[in-house]
Amino acid sequence: MTNKSFNFNKYMDSCLTILIVDDEVINIEFVSEVLSADYNIKIARNGKQAINVVKRHKIDLILLDVQMPEKNGYETAEEILSNPKNKNIPIIFLTSNKDNNALVRGFRVGAKDYITKPFNVDELKARTRNQIKTYLLQKEIEEKQKFLDLLLNAQSSMITLASSDSIHYANKSFLDFFGYSNFDDFYIKYNSLIDIFVKGTKYFSVENLEEGESWINKLKLLNSEKRVVAMENKLFQKKFFQVGISDFHEDGLFVINFTDISNTIEEKEQLEKKVTFDKLTGAYTREHFDLAIPKLIKNCMDNGDKIAFSILDIDFFKKVNDTYGHDIGDEVLKEMVKTVKSSARSGDMLIRWGGEEFILVLSIQDTEHLHIALEKFRKAIENKPMPEVGNITCSFGGTLYNWDEDVNKSIKRADEALYNSKRNGRNQVTIF
Repeated sequence: MTNKSFNFNKYMDSCLTILIVDDEVINIEFVSEVLSADYNIKIARNGKQAINVVKRHKIDLILLDVQMPEKNGYETAEEILSNPKNKNIPIIFLTSNKDNNALVRGFRVGAKDYITKPFNVDELKARTRNQIKTYLLQKEIEEKQKFLDLLLNAQSSMITLASSDSIHYANKSFLDFFGYSNFDDFYIKYNSLIDIFVKGTKYFSVENLEEGESWINKLKLLNSEKRVVAMENKLFQKKFFQVGISDFHEDGLFVINFTDISNTIEEKEQLEKKVTFDKLTGAYTREHFDLAIPKLIKNCMDNGDKIAFSILDIDFFKKVNDTYGHDIGDEVLKEMVKTVKSSARSGDMLIRWGGEEFILVLSIQDTEHLHIALEKFRKAIENKPMPEVGNITCSFGGTLYNWDEDVNKSIKRADEALYNSKRNGRNQVTIF
């Protein structure tokens, strides 16, 4: 195989066709005017029209608006790509929404890229051209094995030709990532790709396999959002990749494509962390509670356990803020959370409900054991000196969750128990 520069322009005579889908006429007219000199243009005003156009015509690229009435861009993309005949058509989303979750959702349904509104002409041309180029390169791989080296090395993404137990080829981007100048040196150290995937993460690795199971077959069965692996580069930096797998013409061989999504993963994990943990105290947030409580209830039901809710509130906390200032008040909140966590079991959950009010969620046997557990927390707080303030106390109200009961009803009952503790002198536990 010889290396040659990929001649993109030679394919322009084949009348590559781009489908523009947008419910705004002005957007369709603008994009058409920018691209019509180089591509054959088809248009659709909604998702249903777009699906019909794809059925009737050979489409090489779809520029798809996200926000549309009746069927939005995500739904339209999923329906188009669900047809095996269309699975390789690249889709670029057109959107004015720069929210990371929205962008991640687009990649999950199969989009290759996105372009933000209002459009920049140079960006529109460049991103369109890049996706068309990638699309044509993929077709070359399928059609002409003799151009394999050319096609793989023309890609900026990392590509290998491999089976479940060996690696047969790796392109330059792949070798550069691991710090190797040639494939032979790389192969001396690594025989199989599965050996490279970092273990101990929530992403795919050898830990996901049963004995004797093919990692490629296992990975192919996963949804695209779960087809993610972590690998360490030559600087020992952990990076994240979405894995694409295509059958090669030889039995047992596959073209494995690694697309770097490290920025997307890191941004997603940061957003998840913000939603999961209270920034000040490190306790869980109410948003996390709303997401986690249905699963927690189910797990307890399956195990034959009961769930208890307890609301705890720092006694006279307003006086702490008024006397020592809010900075010291914040330190007291953080230290109180640390104290509760140090006395908690692994399955206990502490949620900051608001201000100085927190909720404990515990798996418990009965009200007697609940009272014992909450007394343990109360005493731990009472005996812990706080910064500047000295010792503080907390009042507790607890209740058992009744199966099939609205969770809010249980929390209200715990709140009433808390009120009873405060009314009767504070620094005590009441169970309703």
